Amino acid sequence: MRRRTIIAATGLAVLTGGAGCLDGVDGSGGEEEGEQEDGTATPGETDHQNGLEDRVRDCEEQFIREEIVTGADEHIDGPLAPAIVERRPGEAGEFLEVRTEFGVTRETDDGPDEHLDYAVAAIYLVGDDVYRTEGTDADGDPGDGIRVDC
Repeated sequence: MRRRTIIAATGLAVLTGGAGCLDGVDGSGGEEEGEQEDGTATPGETDHQNGLEDRVRDCEEQFIREEIVTGADEHIDGPLAPAIVERRPGEAGEFLEVRTEFGVTRETDDGPDEHLDYAVAAIYLVGDDVYRTEGTDADGDPGDGIRVDC
């Protein structure tokens, strides 16, 4: 019985030690783009990118609350969680595609409450100003979208 315990403990130690050696075996030399040697994010560019994405998420939440779910009898079920699904540079700024799925409960006086499911897609152009284009067709003039304050 003691021999099995020693063998099991030795095997676990070898597996645990080997798992740490496999970190970064993807051929990238252990460093991802935007990481320092110790694996932490590089300051500057990464902070700017994350800040821009956070700003667009906040803008989309604000837009949904003010322009889509507008009825006093409507309530968003759960938290809104806009997701950045694509990001690409453009001449006038950065394009960020955002998708948000959420549910809304609409209270009714003459029957049971209604539940509505929403899937909202938009493209934001963030440059000197911020423009929002409904859907995923933001080609052409960025000013074709609506200018949003956020």
